[in-house]
Amino acid sequence: MLSDIKSFIKLHASYLKRGFLIFSGIFMLVAVQTYVNYTTIIEKTLQVQEQTKKVKDEISYFNNFQLKYLNSSHAKRLLAHENNILEPGEAVILFKAKKEPESKELLPAETLQNTPREERKSFFSQKISAISPEG
Repeated sequence: MLSDIKSFIKLHASYLKRGFLIFSGIFMLVAVQTYVNYTTIIEKTLQVQEQTKKVKDEISYFNNFQLKYLNSSHAKRLLAHENNILEPGEAVILFKAKKEPESKELLPAETLQNTPREERKSFFSQKISAISPEG
């Protein structure tokens, strides 16, 4: 029996190598997919934990602060003021800032702009007049 296995391996060695290579490649893909699924599950679990903490914080804020505020004796008055509803005898006071006169600056009339040729000509004439003793 052992000799049959040895002869089979010797006869089909290249096929067995290819088979093991394909087999290991498939299992590597399965391992990578399993790892990706595992990390996705961990991330989703953390997201759900963060969301539940946020919801619990909102509920505790409502129960511990906002509910007490709404049940207080001053809540009606404070809510009315938040919504700009005045009580009898109250008035709105408006403060207005004095308007300063606007100073309008007059823009100068059209300024003459020289062409590049005229600019070069005036530049060189200034340099030449600065150098020459006659000018």
